Amino acid sequence: RCGMHRMNDQSGNVITQFFAWLAAVSAALGFSTQDMVFMFFGLIGVLLSLASFISGRLDARKLHKEDQRRTQLLEKYFDAAHFRILDQPVDRQTLFHELCEQLEEEGFVGAEFLDSVVEREAIVSTMLGDGIALPHSLGLLAHKTAVYTVLAPQGIAWGDETAHVIFLLAISKSEYEEAMAIYDIFVTFLRERAMARLCSCGDFAEFKTVAVECLSRF
Repeated sequence: RCGMHRMNDQSGNVITQFFAWLAAVSAALGFSTQDMVFMFFGLIGVLLSLASFISGRLDARKLHKEDQRRTQLLEKYFDAAHFRILDQPVDRQTLFHELCEQLEEEGFVGAEFLDSVVEREAIVSTMLGDGIALPHSLGLLAHKTAVYTVLAPQGIAWGDETAHVIFLLAISKSEYEEAMAIYDIFVTFLRERAMARLCSCGDFAEFKTVAVECLSRF
């Protein structure tokens, strides 16, 4: 109790000394103590507002840089050559075969890539959620990184679920660290519940526009 009394006394002394100092400054400047109190706390309010503004600007700049990074990844790894809209029903295995065959012909992957994608899917579904699937190989088997985007308005049976937007990932060892940031794009699509908007796109240009709009919300 004695310790608490001493602490209370010290706090009281500090407050008393502060107001005594404030009264002395007020008298020296020709202001009343009340005016100085208002001015002092008004200045604190201004400083806090300024600090909040600066912090907000810094956060905005950080978010803007993250938006730019995701948009750059979109520009680098997504393209019209690896984009298709399915106008007829197709099963998952057929889709894997067609996409992997094209990637192999273009030199993005080797012959083992297809089997690895099928094996990976057999282990556990690559459905991210909300109709978005991310099939990929078990290892970093790609010679060059690419993302093959498929829109399936009619849907594709994906285990117990149905996929409408599919991103086949072919990631190389040399670009692994950068390419891992691509997952931020897919998570943003999921968070934005963008599947319906993406799936309704009529071509790659429209898809890219919708994708950039989603990525710019953060």
